[in-house]
Amino acid sequence: MYRYFEDRSALVRASIDRHFEQIEPLVVVPHLGEGSLDERIDRLVRTRVTLHDAVSAAYRAASAKAPTDPML
Repeated sequence: MYRYFEDRSALVRASIDRHFEQIEPLVVVPHLGEGSLDERIDRLVRTRVTLHDAVSAAYRAASAKAPTDPML
C-alpha cells in the first residue's frame, strides 16, 4: 500500500477525493425548474435519494471515526 501512498493521511485523502469524484454528478438535479410541480418534486426527491444512497455508508464510517481521526 505504501508503494502507492506516502502515508496513511495520503491514502485517506486520496480515498476522500475519489469518493467526491464519484458522487459529484449526483449532486446536480437534471432539468432544474422544468416541468410541472409534481415532476420537479419527483425529480428532486429521486436525485437526493440517489445521492443519499451513494454517500450514507461513507458518512456513517467517517462520523464514527471523526472524533479520533483529525484527518476526518
